[in-house]
Amino acid sequence: MKQFLTLFFLFSLLVSCNQEVKNKKINKKEAEKRNKVQRPNISYSNKISTGKWYFLPYTDSTIINKSIFKYSQSCASFAYMISYDSSNPDSIFFKGYHEETMMPLIKRSDTIFWAGDTIQHWEITFNNDFSSLQFQEYMDKSYAHKADPRLFQFAKSVKEIQNLAIYFNKFILAGAYKNEQSKVRFTDKFEVVGIDNAATYELVIDFWEMVPQMDLINLFDKKGELLKQLNWEYDGEILKLRNVRQIYDKDGDLDRGVAEDIIYELKKIK
Repeated sequence: MKQFLTLFFLFSLLVSCNQEVKNKKINKKEAEKRNKVQRPNISYSNKISTGKWYFLPYTDSTIINKSIFKYSQSCASFAYMISYDSSNPDSIFFKGYHEETMMPLIKRSDTIFWAGDTIQHWEITFNNDFSSLQFQEYMDKSYAHKADPRLFQFAKSVKEIQNLAIYFNKFILAGAYKNEQSKVRFTDKFEVVGIDNAATYELVIDFWEMVPQMDLINLFDKKGELLKQLNWEYDGEILKLRNVRQIYDKDGDLDRGVAEDIIYELKKIK
């Protein structure tokens, strides 16, 4: 009887071991199946070539219509330019006037990609030859921040904008001006001649620094100290400059700014 029980125990142990081996094989196969399903969701093989796409309603319309403020309240704050380098295929670069960032790039189809993650991402849809793209934000509905519903159009370009202030100054403000009483010059090196004791100036590019909300320049003396802030506006070929008065609240914090009367009306001569 003892011999029978011993043989039965050994037989049961052998069957149990064989079943465990089978279960491991099944689990391994199931894991492989799951991996095969997940892998296509993150694929970096794509047909995008190295290049840059610009938000033309910002970079071009600003120059054509000679106003920075009108076009700054847009995606340009974080992406007036999107660039891709095929040597770094799993990332895409966003450059804006307020911030810039490199984001992970996830392929969804041959022409549709995600930049970001599942909580917040930007869907990028290229046309068939990748000469243009559409760009839209998506946000997890459980978060307080709501996605911008606007769809932004970008176009591929060989233009190089290394510095927005230099770019806009060159095509908008730099030049010589005059009226019956004055001659004024704004140079491509941000030097100014003919306005009080001002020696240099800067264009205000960032929408969040435009107080009041209009096109502004800051004038500085030779020591680099701020002299005044002016609102600038074109009326055809006439550049109108107004003093800006800052208004502070009872705690001494800047509340708002007011553009006062025109101090210069200047015609551009070159």
